Amino acid sequence: MIQNQDSGDVDTLHPPTLGALYDALLGASRNTQVIAITHSADLLDNPAAQPDHLLIVRNDSRGTIVGPVDRTGRRLLAEEALTLPDLLRNGKVHPQPR
Repeated sequence: MIQNQDSGDVDTLHPPTLGALYDALLGASRNTQVIAITHSADLLDNPAAQPDHLLIVRNDSRGTIVGPVDRTGRRLLAEEALTLPDLLRNGKVHPQPR
């Protein structure tokens, strides 16, 4: 598990290197389970990034919800209205309701 690679600490990766990190995580996922926790849209700024690679976590009045990108987000992506990083930057990425 990699957590807080975008936390602002001294060892934080420069945004362009996050694309390379995504490639490395995707490569590693072919052999093992990979979990990366992030708030960084820059990590998703990679042509290989797909909504099916993600589980979205949100905390609201019902508690914590974990799920795939919801239908609205998938529609915005399919219509090319927003990119995956733009969904995150604009607060439009939500988990599919249960």
